[in-house]
Amino acid sequence: MFIKNNNYICDNDFERLIYPHMKMVDEYLETYIIPEFVAFYLASGYFTTSLYEEPLMVHIISILQTFNHKVSDMKQLKHNIRQLLIKKYGLIIINEKPLQFKFRIV
Repeated sequence: MFIKNNNYICDNDFERLIYPHMKMVDEYLETYIIPEFVAFYLASGYFTTSLYEEPLMVHIISILQTFNHKVSDMKQLKHNIRQLLIKKYGLIIINEKPLQFKFRIV
């Protein structure tokens, strides 16, 4: 279903229709898309020796600029990234400042 495009939406309709959808999309982005993308970026950068020696947070914030999105729970995002790095790429973060990995065979 679509909202008629008359270039105006009242606050009530925004709160009732638009905001819940935006929140749902943000949650999906933060739960699935962003952690996968960040883990891939870090792993591929590590394996191709193309990452700068910076803290983990510098890398994450830089990567988040791709999405033009402010994460609501950075602690959870970092946890999800750590888990993906281990499970998919065999990389364990041993230090965050500067970022250092230990590789283990998956």
